[in-house]
Amino acid sequence: KISGLFSAAMLVGVGSVAEIAARSVETELNGFFYRGTSDGKIYVSKDAGKSWDLHWQFGTHLSISNLYVDFRRRMVAVLNCQGHDFKIALSPDLHTWRTL
Repeated sequence: KISGLFSAAMLVGVGSVAEIAARSVETELNGFFYRGTSDGKIYVSKDAGKSWDLHWQFGTHLSISNLYVDFRRRMVAVLNCQGHDFKIALSPDLHTWRTL
């Protein structure tokens, strides 16, 4: 079950903003900016993009192809693995991801 795999938040410091911005998608939810990258990572900024922290790492075999906020105000990530997409949503506590 995917939600079990992603049940703990991973917040750690990261490198430069330029490194994170390379090949990424971005959206905003409740004043936080989220950025997904082609190497399976999602970063969060609490200061309008001046600095970024790693929020989640799904693995280099997955690419974050889209991030958006749905009509229920949930953060949704579209992950791609070998040409197949699937969607996951961030829980209201901002610490777990669940399949849609």
